[in-house]
Amino acid sequence: YLQDILPSFLLQSELIDTEEEEASDGEDGVASEEGDTDTTTTSELRIPEIYQGEVYVDRKSRFQGFCARVQSVSEAEAFRARLLERKKVSVATHNMFAYRLRDAATGQLHANRDDDGEGGAGDKMLSLLDLCGVEDAAVVVSRWYGGIKLGPDRFKWINHCTKQVLQEHGFLRSSS
Repeated sequence: YLQDILPSFLLQSELIDTEEEEASDGEDGVASEEGDTDTTTTSELRIPEIYQGEVYVDRKSRFQGFCARVQSVSEAEAFRARLLERKKVSVATHNMFAYRLRDAATGQLHANRDDDGEGGAGDKMLSLLDLCGVEDAAVVVSRWYGGIKLGPDRFKWINHCTKQVLQEHGFLRSSS
């Protein structure tokens, strides 16, 4: 999977080291580290620091948000790839993704999303980023399905996790 989304230089073992991240995953089936302080830099790409939000449980499904400050589309993709290296995150039923950033050189706004099978979730996350005026940020919300269908309530939790992780780590004003 990683070979499809990342250039080959990122797949070198010195740039992607998953042992410490897997060792720090929680026992409850969700990621438990306070922040991934790895901000590996190469001449081509900076892998941003990963922040995580709280875990929310509704009818046995677990939701958790993650975010990073990004300055390019490749950094946003590197954030997602780095996050998916964490064993607990990689086994989530869905890892919905959205980013919104402004190119410093051209001033052009870049935005995109991926539902990861949870139809419409990426659009809702991207809409929230837009509504709140968030720029230079990428967000992933992971859902571990608990066996009970949540219907439209799942989108409430996806939006809540998106907003919570962004607010907790200073991407949003507290009144947003």
